[in-house]
Parts: sequence; structure tokens; C-alpha cells
Amino acid sequence: MSAGRGIVHAELNHNKTEKASFLQIWIFPREKDLVPRYDQATYNPDDMSNNWLRIVSPDSSEKGIWIQQDARLHLTRLDSGKDLEYNIKLQGAGVYLFMINGNASVNGEMIGNRDGLGITETESFVLHADSDSYLLAIEVPMR
Repeated sequence: MSAGRGIVHAELNHNKTEKASFLQIWIFPREKDLVPRYDQATYNPDDMSNNWLRIVSPDSSEKGIWIQQDARLHLTRLDSGKDLEYNIKLQGAGVYLFMINGNASVNGEMIGNRDGLGITETESFVLHADSDSYLLAIEVPMR
């Protein structure tokens, strides 16, 4: 969702007995007072099997929902023992890697369930899955 101007948004768990478990991610747009809009997409889980699946992009011609910022979000479901390289698309950008479920490492840094890891000052990195892992990579400008 691009809240733009004139919209207030909040998430609330209305279930009194079940715990909510989701991510609410805020990425600031390139400029203020944009026209509000909402997109929704469905992806084939097989497309993220041992592969980065782009789900958000700043380029409307690329696969994924487009946003008004030089940011990209990718998902992967990485099998235990597999390696997967991530190539940063925007020069000078960094990646926030979030482990949804599983255990993996990047250059010896271990991450487990719901851990995050910031990666900067590189053009790429290799992720190694120590168990079946489900991850989100959020690439954003570092300026």
C-alpha cells in the first residue's frame, strides 16, 4: 500500500485468543504527497524454491509490485545445505535480511527464526542454509 496523502493506516489483531505473527514494513517513498494506491499479488511458492523471487520493485516493468522508492524485496525458500547468492541491484544499497523461519549464515554470521541481519558495503553476498529456511531480503538505498 502506498498511503500517500490523506490516509492513515494501522494493523490490529482482532482475535482475542490467537497470537498474530506478521511483518509490517515501512519504506519511505522518494517524495511526499503521492497519490495513494493499493496493490495485491499472489505468487507461486515454487518460484522461490532455492531462488530469489522478486515481490516488490521500483520498476513497473519488472516482476513484482512496484513502489515509489529504489527498493526491492525478495523471498526465498532455501533447502538445507544449499547456497544462494544475492546481487545488489542499486549501487550503494544495503540489504536487511530477515529470517522468517529456519537457520542460515552469511559470511559466518548466523541467523535463526525471526532474526535480522544488515548487509552493507558489498555488491553481493552468499547465503548458506543450515536448515530448510524461509527468508525475506529487503534492499534499500543507504543514503
